[in-house]
Amino acid sequence: MTETLHWYAETSGGVRQGDAPVHSGCGAVHLSADLPAGTLKAVRAELPWKMAEDERLFMNGYQT
Repeated sequence: MTETLHWYAETSGGVRQGDAPVHSGCGAVHLSADLPAGTLKAVRAELPWKMAEDERLFMNGYQT
């Protein structure tokens, strides 16, 4: 099953947003975006699925 991750990033130079497919059982999701030059103001990613009580989420990156 494929879900869709929705993301948003804002710098002082502009905004980028988009969607990225997330495939069940892939083990990892890597997201990168070509952002406008400037100071990073906001970053957001929406994960669209419910997690099992014993499931874990590891986030690695800028101020995760």
